Formats: sequence, C-alpha cells, structure tokens
Amino acid sequence: MWLISFNELALRHLLCYILFLIVDVTALAEVIDCTPGGLRALVGEHTDMTSLTVNGQMDVTDFDFIADRMPDLTTLVIDAEIVPYKGNPTRNGSGVSAPRALPPFALFGSTVKNLTISGNTTTIGEAALAGTNLEKLTVTANISALPPYMAKDVATLHTVILSPSVTEIGASAFEGCTALTAVEASGVTVISDHAFNGCTSLTDYPFTAQLKEIGDYAFSGTSLLTADLQQMKSLKTLGKGAFSECPDLTLATLPEGVTTLPEAFFFGDSSLTRLLLPSTLTGIATLSLAGLTSINPAHEDFISNTAVETIGDYGMANWKSAGTVTLPSTLNYLGDNAMQQWESLESITVKEGMEQAPALGENVWHQTPQENVSLNVSSATLAEEFRSTPQWKEFRVTDMSTDEPIATGSEENGYLNVEFNGNLITVTCDIPMTEVALFDLSGHLIARTAPDATTATLSTGSRDILLLRVTTTDNKTLNRKILRK
Repeated sequence: MWLISFNELALRHLLCYILFLIVDVTALAEVIDCTPGGLRALVGEHTDMTSLTVNGQMDVTDFDFIADRMPDLTTLVIDAEIVPYKGNPTRNGSGVSAPRALPPFALFGSTVKNLTISGNTTTIGEAALAGTNLEKLTVTANISALPPYMAKDVATLHTVILSPSVTEIGASAFEGCTALTAVEASGVTVISDHAFNGCTSLTDYPFTAQLKEIGDYAFSGTSLLTADLQQMKSLKTLGKGAFSECPDLTLATLPEGVTTLPEAFFFGDSSLTRLLLPSTLTGIATLSLAGLTSINPAHEDFISNTAVETIGDYGMANWKSAGTVTLPSTLNYLGDNAMQQWESLESITVKEGMEQAPALGENVWHQTPQENVSLNVSSATLAEEFRSTPQWKEFRVTDMSTDEPIATGSEENGYLNVEFNGNLITVTCDIPMTEVALFDLSGHLIARTAPDATTATLSTGSRDILLLRVTTTDNKTLNRKILRK
C-alpha cells in the first residue's frame, strides 16, 4: 500500500513538472492578438519571452514597448495591421506615424535576432532596424521599397529574404552589414547608392534580368566573386564606384546598351581577370578601370570590340600584368595618366580604321616602358603620324600593312628566311636580330624573343597566318605576313 502511494506521489510530481514546463514555454513563446497600444497590458509580467508573434493591430507605442521592455526577445513576427498614431512623441521623436508602416527606428536597440514582417504592412520607415542585433530578416509583406539606412551597420545580420514585391533597395539600406552572406531579392530592379557598401562577407548577389539601376558605390568593398550583368538588358543606369575595391571579384560583364563606364566603376579590383565590355561602350571615365593589376588583355578583346572614344584620367592605369592591348579604331582621346604603370606591356595594336593618332593628356604612359613596346598600326601614313607625335613617338611604331607574305619552307624574301616545323617557326636573317615577334591577325602578341643572333625559333601554336616583326642590329624593322603551307 505504501508503494502504491509513493508511485502516485511521484506521478503527481511528474505531472506538476510537465505543467510547469508548459506554462514556462507559454511564457517564453507567445502569439498575441493585439489592440493598438495594448501590447504592454497583454504581455503583462511575461516580458522575458523569447519569441513573439503579433496579430491584430499595433501602433508605434507597441514597438517602443518591444524595444525597451522585452530584453530577452529574439524572434519577432509582425503579422498585425500597423495603424496610424497621433499623440505624445514616441522614442523615435515623433508623435505621428503612418498607417501600415513600420515606424522609423522602430526596433532601435532591441534584442530581436530573427524578424519576419508579414501581414498588410506596405512601407518601412527610415533606419527601422538600425541599432539592433538582427541576424535574419524575412519580408513577406507586400512592400515595394526598403527605406534608406534600414539596417545600416547591423554587423550581426547574415541573411535577408525579400518578397518578390520588393523592387527597390534604398540608399545605404545594408551598408556596413559585415556579416551579410545571403540575399534573396528576386524582384529588385533598383539598387540605390551604397546599398551594400562595405558588406565584406557578401560573395554573391542574385542579379536578375529586370535590374534597371545600380547606384553609386552600391557594392563597393564587398567580397563579390562575379558581377555577371550581361543578361541585364534593362540595365541603363550605373553609379560611380559601384563595384570598386572588391578584392575577390574575378569576372565582370556588362550588357549591350551601356555607353559609359562611370568614375571608378571597377577601381581597385585587383583579382579581376575576365572583363567583357559591350560593343556600345563609348566612354571610360576617370579611374573607371584603374588598378586591375591581374588583368591581361592578351587573353580577351577587352576594349578593341567596343566603340570607345575617350579614356579619362587614370581610366586604365596600373594594369601591371597586361602584356598586349588592342585599341579600338574609334579612340580619339586618352586623359592624364590614362595608362600609367603598364609594367609588362609588350605591344599595342591599333585596330584598322583609325584615321589619326588620338589626342593625349599628360603623362599618359607614366612608368610604362615605352621604348620596349611595339605600336602596331595598319597604315604607313598613320605610322608616320604616330612617329611624329609627342608621347606616341616614344613607342617602337611599326606599320603592319607592308609587304607581301613570305611563303613557308626555305623560300627567301629579302634577307629573311622562314621555316615551319610543326608548331615552331625558325627565322634566319643575314644580320643579327635584336628582336623577333609574332602576332596574330588582330595584332595580339603570340611569341617574342631577343636572340641577338642571326637565327631564332618561336612557337606559333596552330595558327596558319601570322604577322612577323624582325628588328636587326642596324636598327631596321621588317614586317611580314607568313603563311603555313
């Protein structure tokens, strides 16, 4: 009998403990059907709850209560209708708030880490989430635009999920969110100034086809790996410095229709190796492509297939890895220091069709070894103009239009002899040669050697038609087309 009583007592203690847990969980996680300004009374003594879903109606004073009096709250779902308020000034300094609008500075200083904005909320006030410890933001409400400074400098925010209704991300909305790694934004068409500036953990952004505008410094200082915008046919407005100082950016493309690269657009992107510019491009602004120290135009036609007319001051400065470049025939002006510090430059080819040497600013090739660089042009008249123009004449100007092709085998033309052996070519000259260089038909350097001898061997790859340039010890330069038979 005593044993049965003991078991009954133990069972009663167990049931009490379970009931305590239920009550405790209820206190920590609550769904409240609110009335405007009534959240304080409904929460009562349970200000220590960690999770809260608010239905019904709220006003600005309810948000003040959440931020000021609920220090343990980490998860908040706003599913209530936010009604207008007119009364005493609230913690954001105003005595007025709009309907269906999350008030400015609504959660400033709150402990909320996981926030969902749903229901019929249509707008969010400026800096509504600034000064929080927010980690994840989910917007499912029918909101069209995120406000300026919405979550600026929230260093804990790592995930943002936006409803397709959100078409605009306001200025500096996520600036300085250094932990941000994931963004879902399928409906966004406008990314305003500084929107993601300084988001140093952001490696990817879901650029969509409907994107129309990228503001000033929108992604500056991020860790984006790619900026592949080629399919963004509606993209017409680009801000200055939009992708500047992105140290991990390796690939960048722009859509047809873009005509100007703004100031400092890709400035300082030291890892960029692949760059595709549209044929519609006519201008490269100051510092726009400066500091691309890993890029090598020998691998791609970076600007030769564009319609670029002007390159601004320092526009393509510090391309330290660039060996060759082909300039478009439309180019008519290069600004001050436009191509300074091209330390590895070996050749410049001017695309056929250029009628006169482009005008120049000051020190266009400062710290570029011009005396070792060949400047290849396609007309004898143009070659003479380059040779007589300050700064241009410092290059080794070569007219690539001259002479008939040299046949293969051992057939001689002048005092040059050319022989093919598989993918190798042997060039023999009666006078010792100081340089032998091979180019493809677009002017890109294929191989180069300085033999200081009468014979030199170079690799041709699989090409059948090449351009050969030989410089001899008596300072003569011979240019020939060579054909593989």
